[in-house]
Amino acid sequence: MTMNLMKKAFSIIVSVSIILGTFHANAFRLVDAETKAPLPLASIADRSGNVVGMTDKSGVIPELQKDRYPITFNYMGYASLQILKPVDHDVRMIQQDYELPEIVVIPGSRPLLHLTGYMREITSVLSSSDSVTIFKESIVDFLVPVEKTKVKGWNKARELASKTYVRMSDSSGRDSVSTNHEYEFMLWGNRKGLIPSAAKIPDIIKGTDAACDTVMGKYYPKIIWWKNGDVTRWYGDALANEKDHITSPWALKLFGLTTDVTEISENYVFDTPDGDFIRPTDLRQASVTIDMLAKGKLFKKTFDSSSPVNVRTYMELYLTDREFLSEEEGKSLKKEIPEMESSDILAPPNANPLHPAILRTVERVNSLCL
Repeated sequence: MTMNLMKKAFSIIVSVSIILGTFHANAFRLVDAETKAPLPLASIADRSGNVVGMTDKSGVIPELQKDRYPITFNYMGYASLQILKPVDHDVRMIQQDYELPEIVVIPGSRPLLHLTGYMREITSVLSSSDSVTIFKESIVDFLVPVEKTKVKGWNKARELASKTYVRMSDSSGRDSVSTNHEYEFMLWGNRKGLIPSAAKIPDIIKGTDAACDTVMGKYYPKIIWWKNGDVTRWYGDALANEKDHITSPWALKLFGLTTDVTEISENYVFDTPDGDFIRPTDLRQASVTIDMLAKGKLFKKTFDSSSPVNVRTYMELYLTDREFLSEEEGKSLKKEIPEMESSDILAPPNANPLHPAILRTVERVNSLCL
């Protein structure tokens, strides 16, 4: 199968659907250390840094093979947590405190919000014999209209600088790394809108210090609001209206790429506002979790697998700067893209440390480039 064909097929997946998946799990949950609230759809990385699962909608930890341990939990707004072996109790994560710089407001008409951020994405492709792990980190920006304006902005990440690292291994013992960009068609970072529109905060959580509210979809919770002091979270499930929580884009079947998309969730962390609405100006961080089971013959051939191929992605966005712009400044920003180098890419202080296995991949790739 040609790489161009697979790129086209994955582009179809992106445009057709967005969703999240379920696991057979034990009874122990991942919870907030202070409030004991469950942490749904937290990403789980194994000892090799592969994304191998996530907690379910109730925060329940899935059953994983013992050789996957130690495992690391990542959840936006919390310090990453490693456990060495399967647990017989709830696992507690500690919430991080972090404040963005104050927004600079200059007098005059400034209807556009310019956001700059650090984004990283880990995608693991796991077949019966091979595994491919792709790590990408970027400096990105967004332009969001916050008042009436003729200038059209963008809520999909615009890359200003990026680095990609790839590790490939198989059952025969092969273990290699590269900067090969042929797998980037599997990455979602600049394909999906990440900056949410303004949304009304449910009355049930206003005026309280800690509260939760759930908006049901047809079959599953579609939106979960969670307020804890100066932090408000918004969790969304794009498959809430799917009976079996699965979508299989028909267009992919035409390419021999039959795929079940079982998860796509969004987790936003906001500063709790004084008013009735959450707005882009309140956004601190965001994460997206995606899970797919690729069953088509071409996938199996490409990844040398007789069984379906799991494709799992965990993506994080940390905003680092915010400013209001005039229409003229916004037009200029669209035309004159800021010049940045890959050496300018630095994780902000509130970003969790990278998994040791990902760090080793980065070091190996960088040594090839010396």
